Amino acid sequence: SDVSIRDQTADEAFARLQLLYAKYCDQNGLLNQNNLAILYKIVTIAAPNSEESHYNLGMYCHRIYKSFEDSKRNHRLFSLGKTEEILEMKGRTVRSLIESLKYGVKHAHNSLPLLLNIWLDLGTELAYSINRGRSSVSSSQLNEEIRKTIEKINNNLNDLLANVPLYIFFIVFAQ
Repeated sequence: SDVSIRDQTADEAFARLQLLYAKYCDQNGLLNQNNLAILYKIVTIAAPNSEESHYNLGMYCHRIYKSFEDSKRNHRLFSLGKTEEILEMKGRTVRSLIESLKYGVKHAHNSLPLLLNIWLDLGTELAYSINRGRSSVSSSQLNEEIRKTIEKINNNLNDLLANVPLYIFFIVFAQ
């Protein structure tokens, strides 16, 4: 019993240290995107029941795809670029934010509106794409990728609804 408590404390300390290191590297541009993503993922593995670890991974994924969207508007090159990669990053963002909400509500005022915005924006994007009536192969593939991402998010949201008190959704109403 004493050993397991000591191991748990060591894991928590390791996770906090890794999170600090990840944030430091992120803020100072010391690692590339892939290595930073791995580092943030390591934190969630070291502390799987930590709101903080999942929240930070979700916010990192959010910053990545937002950077891509900004670079696309400004016609700059970016290392992430395929639509499937962006949709995957949006899905990861939502999945991580949902995981964070399972373990606490410290960041709920940020994570709930963000995950709902991503989910609703994807639904709007799909509806807009379908209503445009383009039936090209690339358009159909894009619609299918969006549909798959929305389906994954729906499953994650159902999981969230089953595991958290519903009153946390009142946080979103004020925003």
